[in-house]
Amino acid sequence: EHPELPLFVLGHSMGSMLLRTLLAKPHAAYQGAIIMGTAGDPGFAAKIGRLVINKEIRKHGEDAKSTAVDKLLFSSNNKKFKSGSPVAWLSRDEENCQKYMDDPYCGFIFDNRFYMDLLEGTLFINTREAFEAVDRDLPLLVISGAEDPVGKTGKGVRSVYDGFVKAGVRDV
Repeated sequence: EHPELPLFVLGHSMGSMLLRTLLAKPHAAYQGAIIMGTAGDPGFAAKIGRLVINKEIRKHGEDAKSTAVDKLLFSSNNKKFKSGSPVAWLSRDEENCQKYMDDPYCGFIFDNRFYMDLLEGTLFINTREAFEAVDRDLPLLVISGAEDPVGKTGKGVRSVYDGFVKAGVRDV
């Protein structure tokens, strides 16, 4: 309806990782990006994750849903939060956490192929190649909650910011 207005794209959490993959491809449709609650390089944990996911795939198949893999990837997110909610890391508002728990489209376990793709994608978006593929003139806003475990309480998010800056993106 408003072609004269600039178009910004926003990705949050897993969506931020998909957005960062998109940013590593040529674009023309948007004039800026907001990367919210993203993850930095998983480092050594990725090697352990690959081993566990590959074992689950060999044992149960790509389409199987593994509680072991889900726990490996997400159980530590709640460690520092005192609430009794298993998703306290998502929001300090317990009512929001309960709404998430009650929503049938939230909190489900993905299949093994998804988890492998998520891990491989997270590794890719944190490579020098991916950072350098981003349009240097594209304005980026990289934001996260200070206690967000996805971004390692700021450390991972800072490494993403630094990756864009080192790659020569001018407005981060």
